[in-house]
Amino acid sequence: MSIALIALILICIFNLALGGTIFLRNRRAAANISFLLMSAAITFWIVCNYLTNHTGYTTLLPNEIFNRLTYIAGYSVVLFGLIFTYYFPARLKAKAGEFITVSVMSTVVLVLSATPFVAGKVSRQGNSLHFSTGALLPVYVGAFVLCVGLIIKNLSRVSDKASLVNRTGSSSYLWV
Repeated sequence: MSIALIALILICIFNLALGGTIFLRNRRAAANISFLLMSAAITFWIVCNYLTNHTGYTTLLPNEIFNRLTYIAGYSVVLFGLIFTYYFPARLKAKAGEFITVSVMSTVVLVLSATPFVAGKVSRQGNSLHFSTGALLPVYVGAFVLCVGLIIKNLSRVSDKASLVNRTGSSSYLWV
């Protein structure tokens, strides 16, 4: 077993243990649930990414499947990260238009990620694998960037509230 594989296994175990520990502290808290889902998505992404690049399969079908699952898991990481920012460090309300846009966009992107329109194709060139991208990859990237932008917006809203609390001399703190 290689050092890289051992590191991958340890990182996955640590990541899931962290998510599980937070979740078990309060199983009903939305922040804890979304953190667990984000931790699970990160672990799933790591495993799929590793299995995508594995060259020991007799056909390319497993590589194709894991490549598509890597796109799904990668988008899920930012989606669950976005959901997490609505609950932690402070509860924020999503505007109706924002909620509808993210929901529809995420559904479309997750479905498209399971196709060659986003994930492209995997081919073998000698002993190595070659990965192409699909024609709709810009849609995936746009949705990904939008989610990251909303994460930054949510965290800056909380940061602005924390600055206001500190300026007014209140004894309660919001951790960012």
